[in-house]
Amino acid sequence: QYRTALGIDAESQQAPDPMLLVTNLVGWLVSAVALGLIVVAVGAETLVEGAVLGLVVGVGIVGTQMLVTTTYEGRGSALFKVNAPYMLIGYVVMGAILAVWR
Repeated sequence: QYRTALGIDAESQQAPDPMLLVTNLVGWLVSAVALGLIVVAVGAETLVEGAVLGLVVGVGIVGTQMLVTTTYEGRGSALFKVNAPYMLIGYVVMGAILAVWR
């Protein structure tokens, strides 16, 4: 679904550029540091508090920016429907882990 939303032939067997994975890893690490600072600032200490904070950041900041970007780029809703759950789940899990990891 992701490849189709990007307009890439779904049957293509071309391997992705390894730098994409490195960029993804670095991006998530930077996000984890930022969310970790927010976790400390608001005093989230339990799994549930961290998950809720991750949900708020995921929907309130990341999700809204993704929606704005998707709208301005004119890519349609298919790409948003693939990317948004991935990001939302990532932030909820990351918030939960960071809150209890002290």
